[in-house]
Amino acid sequence: VVGGLFLSVGAVSMVFMDEATPLWLVMTLQGIRAVGVSTLIGPLTSWSLMGLSGKKTSDGSAFGLAARQTAASVGTALMLTGGAAYHAAFGCSAVFAVATLICILARVR
Repeated sequence: VVGGLFLSVGAVSMVFMDEATPLWLVMTLQGIRAVGVSTLIGPLTSWSLMGLSGKKTSDGSAFGLAARQTAASVGTALMLTGGAAYHAAFGCSAVFAVATLICILARVR
């Protein structure tokens, strides 16, 4: 829950950044997002592989890793194109962060 909260706060806050945002604030918000992501990866991977049989666990893990890398590449490409795509990328990130937090809260209850 704490990781989802960190990810949500960092991602939603980054939607409102522009070129006048101080570098220290950008670094702080990115750090908050990174803490959120790093605390979520392990549990989410475990939950996603829990229902697979022994032989399919490695396939599921590889698929999850490939999907995560693909999403990261697309997000990076959108952020680097600048302008509206930059804000769209962080907007999508914020939406996914909030959805992740909701899923975690539903799973914990």
